[in-house]
Amino acid sequence: MSSDPPPSDERSRLRNHFLKPYAEHQKLWDSLWQQGDWLPWDRQGPNPALLQSLKTRSDLLGSATEAEDVLNNVHDRGALAGQRRKTALVPGCGRGYDVLLLASLGYDAYGLEVSEKAVEACIMNAAGSFDTYKAASKEAGKTDEGGRYTFIQGDFFAQEWLADSALDDKDFKFDLIYDYTFLCALPFEARPSWAARMSQLLAKDGRLLCLEFPLCE
Repeated sequence: MSSDPPPSDERSRLRNHFLKPYAEHQKLWDSLWQQGDWLPWDRQGPNPALLQSLKTRSDLLGSATEAEDVLNNVHDRGALAGQRRKTALVPGCGRGYDVLLLASLGYDAYGLEVSEKAVEACIMNAAGSFDTYKAASKEAGKTDEGGRYTFIQGDFFAQEWLADSALDDKDFKFDLIYDYTFLCALPFEARPSWAARMSQLLAKDGRLLCLEFPLCE
């Protein structure tokens, strides 16, 4: 007998929305963003667990910058002399709260969403968040004390979103990937592809940080 809690009304409604073949799921996510009046995953701010992890587990996650390898590093992110800002990816970033948090703490952070409407929501949220993320400056996409933030529309499992961005480099890898319920929103059959894609995108010494909700079957 399963010990998982029974699904809430919102979880049941969201699950029923996706009771179609996986090939249609991208359109289904986009339809929710297009409607915009029911986004049950939106918590109106960054996840406190992410902030706590970044501030208290430097033994595991390190810092947002590292010494720059002048000979091998071709990704100059504009950090202080001799330092390189690490890069972070948040797939399925919602309105981009966690992306802005990562940028304010010094990462060059990238938020990925499959819906163009979601990316528009990210940009609007960032424009109105200068008081929330203290390091953010009035220059869009950059922070005074931290890193840059960039929002990208694309399919996590495809290569085009990398090729169409400033990350167009076959050898590019992210130093940190934060999966906040992205994995658990995928059907089971997509999980091997998730694992393979994460291994492609994550640097050899990078960190994958996951926060998932339990599912009820």
